Order: sequence, then C-alpha cells, then structure tokens
Amino acid sequence: KKKKKGANDPIKNGSLDEPPPPPPLDPRIPLTARQFFSIVKSWKGISRALEPTGVIMFLKLFERNGELLALFDKFRDMKTPDEQAESLELAEHASVVMNSIDEGIRAMDNVDFFFDLLHQIGGSHVRIPGFKKEYFWKIESPFLEAVKLTLGDRYTDNMDHIYKLTIRFVIETVIKGYEMAAEREVNENVQKLNSISERQHTGGGSSGSNITRSVVTTAAASGGHESNVGGCQDGVGKNATSFGGTTASVGGASGVPTTACCPVATPANCQGACPQIAGHGVGCPVALAVSGRGAGQLP
Repeated sequence: KKKKKGANDPIKNGSLDEPPPPPPLDPRIPLTARQFFSIVKSWKGISRALEPTGVIMFLKLFERNGELLALFDKFRDMKTPDEQAESLELAEHASVVMNSIDEGIRAMDNVDFFFDLLHQIGGSHVRIPGFKKEYFWKIESPFLEAVKLTLGDRYTDNMDHIYKLTIRFVIETVIKGYEMAAEREVNENVQKLNSISERQHTGGGSSGSNITRSVVTTAAASGGHESNVGGCQDGVGKNATSFGGTTASVGGASGVPTTACCPVATPANCQGACPQIAGHGVGCPVALAVSGRGAGQLP
C-alpha cells in the first residue's frame, strides 16, 4: 500500500519539538520579545530612508505647531512647507534626530545603554532657550505618520500598535533625561549662590579673587575668628600666608610687616589695608613694634 503523502513528515506528525519562544526582554521595556523582534525587522525599512522620513516628520510637526519654528535658528524663517522641504539645514537636523531614534530602537535590548543614550539626548535640550519638555510629545504623531508613509503596506494595524508603544517609551525616556539634567543645573546654581554668599559673609580681598579661607588658631592670630586674607592688593593672598601663622608669617625677618596688607590700616607699620575684613574683630597678624600693640590687638 502506498503511504499517504507526508505520513513520515516529523514536523507534521509532531515528533519534533517546536522551537522555544524567544527569551523575555528586560521588564523595563514595554514590549514583548516577539514585538521587539517585529519592530527591529520592520525598522530596517526605515533605516534605509532615515533622512526623508525625518523630513516628512518635521514638515508635519511644523504644519501643526508653527510656533516651534522659533526654536530652530537655522530654518526659523522658512514658513512654507516648500521652503522647509528644500532646506538643507532642516534635512540635516532631521537626519540627526532620526539617527538618534534609530540608535535607540536598535539598543532597546540593552536597556542600560538605551537609557544612557536617550537621557543624554533629553539633557542636551535643557539649555535651548524657550524649550519645554512638553514639546517632546508633539513629535509622536508626526513620527507615526512619517513611518507609515515610508513603510506603506508593511505598516499593519499590529505594527501601528507596536510603533506607538515604542515611540512613547522613547519619548518618556528622553523626558526623564531632560528632567534629570534640569535638576542637576538647579543644584549647581544653588551651590554657586551658596558659595558666593559664603565668601561675602566671611569677607574677601579687595580684588575679589584668589580667595583663601583661613581659620586662625594661634596666639599670634586674630583671636580665633575665621578670617579671609585672599585677594589683598599688596600680595598676602598670593602665597596663602594667613593670620594663623607665626609672628613672622606676613612680615620680614624682624617679624614686622613691610609690604603686606593688614586687616585694618595701621600707622607706619603696615602698608595697605583689607577693608572687607574689618568688622570681624581681627587684629594685626604680628606685634607692632612702633605702636606697642601686641598680636591680635586692633591698632
């Protein structure tokens, strides 16, 4: 008897195991392994046309959000779609943006790299004058429409769902990078203001530069007060000498200053003054032989 066709086919007979499903992705990614495989495969069609797809995306973006043109110095004056479509500057920018998205989509299975990449992209927008993080969402719809036009019939309902999940994940990650960069900038500005305030509170040299803080502790100092001798015009701050040294720390071999500046002006013995330190109760750094006053006493 003739055997039925396919009777010995191991696949049809179920004698061979089905291939195992792809391993699950990192749970931080909002796609299944199958969805990720589908978009990577589909994205190859976009990768071959990044620049024209990007131009379409920006044309649709500006068509609905003309006010965003003001953010782009190189093509802000191109008001009509024809001007924008022919702009080399816009094409170049569109290519840069699409290459960033391309790199991000390809890296989604390496989540830490994906986050680092898109956080940097988001953070780079913090210092763009007039830019707001909400503007990132305005690219979602133009992106999907541009991808649909490029892929044509290959853009199925299933792929539409996957692309929506993907671009929203990309935008959310970019916004997170923007927020982190903005917070860092605020903290840095606060630290700078605190530093300036502290320098003003503790005093500074007349030139405002070369500030050296010194906590005085010896008997030849200013009674334990925190003083500041940086920036003195006569040069004490240049070599970091302070009121906390020995009796000869700011003067010549005799211990009496010759060209240094003192906390306050003194007759004959000290040349120059540090007026910003006055009021902190500081005295002269060394005993003044002519006036007869000891260290730490006001002249």
